[in-house]
Amino acid sequence: SLSFTRDGQEVFKGLDFYWFTTGVVTAYKSNVLSIQENYRFEQQSYADIVSMVKENRIPQVLLFRDILLSQPDVTFTQCSSLVAHTPLISPMYAVLGGTNGIREGHIITRYVNDSVVLDFANVTAHSTGNYRGYNPAYYMVQTNYDLWEQDPADDDRRTVAETLLSAWNRSVDTQLMAIGANLQAIMSSKPVHNQNTFYTGIFAANYDLFLGYIRQ
Repeated sequence: SLSFTRDGQEVFKGLDFYWFTTGVVTAYKSNVLSIQENYRFEQQSYADIVSMVKENRIPQVLLFRDILLSQPDVTFTQCSSLVAHTPLISPMYAVLGGTNGIREGHIITRYVNDSVVLDFANVTAHSTGNYRGYNPAYYMVQTNYDLWEQDPADDDRRTVAETLLSAWNRSVDTQLMAIGANLQAIMSSKPVHNQNTFYTGIFAANYDLFLGYIRQ
């Protein structure tokens, strides 16, 4: 866990150990938002990357740090817009959660020059971009592939997680500890948790909850 400060005051937390020398891929701003980046596979040529660097675009691992430090009073809506529209060098996925339940939850699929924003509250009314009719239940699970496409045969983490979430009796498990325990159980189930899992984080900005630990 990392703490990013300015003038002695904490601006946001980061949960990371791989990218922390330059940026973070998991960030949390107390009582405002949490955000997580997932890599999106896409072929890019060396020449294209060099060209985008010359255009002063930034890599995706710097994006969250840049937004949260340059705009310490950023809101969920502002952060979502910046994640969706800031020129980047590489594509990615970003998952954002705010403090108003499903009314503040986005999954953003970032291409180099475009984006798709899926809104938890009402996909068909509030989302933007071409998401090909994708319409989820009360949850969305993001790994490293577009949500409107099927999981590849050799990586069904999202399908397994969605199946486990669909069996969750939300009318019974309404307390924060029960919710956390269920999420922990899902994220510890194979293949959601696998040999390539670095760490697990559970965040809830409205409860000021920020937990993370390294996985074996």
